[in-house]
Amino acid sequence: MTVLQKEIRTDIAQKVTNPTIQSLYRSWQSLCADGSLPSPSDFNPAKLDWCNKNLMLLRRIGGDDFEYLYYGLAISAISKFDMTGKCVSDFESSVGDFFRQKYIECLEAGQPIYTKHNGQHAVAVTSWERLLMPLEGENGQSYILAYNQPIELRHELLESVLDSSTNGIVFYRAERNADEELISFEIATMNQAAEEIPISESSTLQETHLSAATNELLFNRLRDAVETGDPQSFEFDAEFHGIVLSYRVNASKTGDGVTVTFTDITELIRQAFQARTLNVELGEKAVALEQSITALQAEIAARTQAENKLAVVAHELRRSNLELEDYAYRASHDLRGPLRGLKEVVGWITDDVGPKVDEVTLDYLNLMVRMTDRMDGLVTSLLDYARAGHVKHATSEVGCRNLVQDLFDMVVGQRKFTLTLHGDLPTFETARTPLEQVFRNLMENAIKHHDRDNGAIDIAVRDTSDFFEFTVSDDGPGVPVDHQDRVFEMFQTLRPKDDVEGSGMGLALVKKIITAKGGEIYIESTEGARGTSFHFQWPKVWTASHGIDASLDPIQETNIQANGTFDAVPAQLAVSSPHDQGHVRKGLQ
Repeated sequence: MTVLQKEIRTDIAQKVTNPTIQSLYRSWQSLCADGSLPSPSDFNPAKLDWCNKNLMLLRRIGGDDFEYLYYGLAISAISKFDMTGKCVSDFESSVGDFFRQKYIECLEAGQPIYTKHNGQHAVAVTSWERLLMPLEGENGQSYILAYNQPIELRHELLESVLDSSTNGIVFYRAERNADEELISFEIATMNQAAEEIPISESSTLQETHLSAATNELLFNRLRDAVETGDPQSFEFDAEFHGIVLSYRVNASKTGDGVTVTFTDITELIRQAFQARTLNVELGEKAVALEQSITALQAEIAARTQAENKLAVVAHELRRSNLELEDYAYRASHDLRGPLRGLKEVVGWITDDVGPKVDEVTLDYLNLMVRMTDRMDGLVTSLLDYARAGHVKHATSEVGCRNLVQDLFDMVVGQRKFTLTLHGDLPTFETARTPLEQVFRNLMENAIKHHDRDNGAIDIAVRDTSDFFEFTVSDDGPGVPVDHQDRVFEMFQTLRPKDDVEGSGMGLALVKKIITAKGGEIYIESTEGARGTSFHFQWPKVWTASHGIDASLDPIQETNIQANGTFDAVPAQLAVSSPHDQGHVRKGLQ
């Protein structure tokens, strides 16, 4: 079957690189200047000695057949036949149909046609390129001048394939003695890869007649292939200049000889050896790994047992801590009653004997009131600290901008401080009360510890995935680096309590509230520079706490005024003045 690969009908001289085709095409064009086709005499093959070996001249006969008037020697030699005096119809195959169709198209178009196609009519050729040119003789007789040039020769392709192979390929011709005994092999042909294959310590295949003397194993196996006709497959080693090379050999009988393929397996053998060595090492490592796993399992079991014991201890510790916190909460709550009574008693004394005592005694009585108030503040702060993180708070939508502004207005009082809010403070669902405690304590701390009559507080926020990170900054005296961790401890202040009123529990309470929800708080304050910034994280999603319900908190049952003083006294401390037996004091009714 002929397969058309390419066809060109216009500008052939510009599109085809074969110079002979270019020259023939231009000659044909120059002879068509008057609009008529050239005659066969213009392209007499006998006169075109520079290309006539590849020319064919055909005459159209019988409408759709063509007679070969000239058949070039080169075409005849490659095709192995001469078509001179024969017709295209003598090709009894699709090849003849293909040629006849192209000749007819060329005559009908009145223009040359270039084709590139494969074809099996010449076994030595895999593909051809052809130029068909229409001619016109006397009485309107139609002719075709064809130039045929083989593009690829089959034997050249086969040699290219063989030489591109990485395997050595050899054809050995059998050599026999007078008794027809096979005594040796002579190399008939070989590819490039076979030329360097060693057959002995100092010689290669191409340098040696193969006999039992040169390589007994190879000779015997190839002889068996020739004598029995059975294909042979085996391996052999050859040491060449001190290097051992290994080959897999496949041999098949070909006529009175044998075709042999040599595949270099030296690297495969090396890799197989490495694989075996690796398998041994892996086996040893597998044993060691199994021992390690056993030891690890034992260690895991021991750790699991220890973790179970630790879990029991941790559970007991949590229970103990809860009991301790509950005790501290209740003890602190109960301490408030005696404190209220003590302050009330001082008030009675002042009412009864105030006009009769000197100023020193009055100062002492006033000092008792101040110390009682301070003790009450400490107890209140301790109550708040004990409750922090253990109270279940209801959530609601909280607008931080309004919250912070309202708290600032409440804590600043008459002091000359300014508040600046940076960016968009968020509005989100959270527990309002603990967030108020944090902001209120941080702003009170900034105002209370400021060393000037006026100051500034700045509040900003940034989004950090699961948290909002708030920053509360002031322009106060700053916090020394070596005190920045200590300020979060209970009952710690940087200035004497007589200078700054406070319990020292504010920042400890703030830290406990924040860390109970997985957040962090830290100070940013540079040594020798003014200003302090507190950065704290607040969860975007508030999770319910386990512990006291804020609506049932006992501290809510006491009546505490906004300034922290008392308006009630427990019954157990309701006593009458010794100077006024039977007189019932205010607050004891």
